[in-house]
Amino acid sequence: MVLSEEKRRWLSDIYERHWPAIRHYCFTYMKNDADADDIVQETFCRLATQPIDFIHDKQVRAWLYTTAGNLCKDRLRHWSRKTAPLDDDSSLRSNETLDIETKLDLHDATMKLPLKYREVIFLYYYGFFSQREIAAQLALPESTVHTRLRRAKQMLEKLIGEGLYD
Repeated sequence: MVLSEEKRRWLSDIYERHWPAIRHYCFTYMKNDADADDIVQETFCRLATQPIDFIHDKQVRAWLYTTAGNLCKDRLRHWSRKTAPLDDDSSLRSNETLDIETKLDLHDATMKLPLKYREVIFLYYYGFFSQREIAAQLALPESTVHTRLRRAKQMLEKLIGEGLYD
């Protein structure tokens, strides 16, 4: 497939702005660097080959998150994943100085949440989507998203302890 120079620049711009967040989102599903990278690549390849025109960046962002989430769910349903061991997520640990222990505790606790809670936490706090936007992406009632966020916060509070929220 041959892309015009304009579409190539547009795709490059979209990729540079969104790939880190999409990569992190895929990792929350897959818990595996290689699989998350594969899904990110597939997501952006689909964007390049789809005959879609977006008007706003929010539409692109929503499309990327929805597509990446669907690809992750499809991959997780595949029979070969049921026997594959999960990799250690130590590659996400960095040497940032801004209260790294708290970040690691929060990340580890978030990764222990059931998928339906992990998904809304990530979309809300890392993807900066509103509850209404999350509900539309996941095809859920807005009240369900609100409830899942509340329950996820309660679970995180129990996993991490009260000290994090002082």
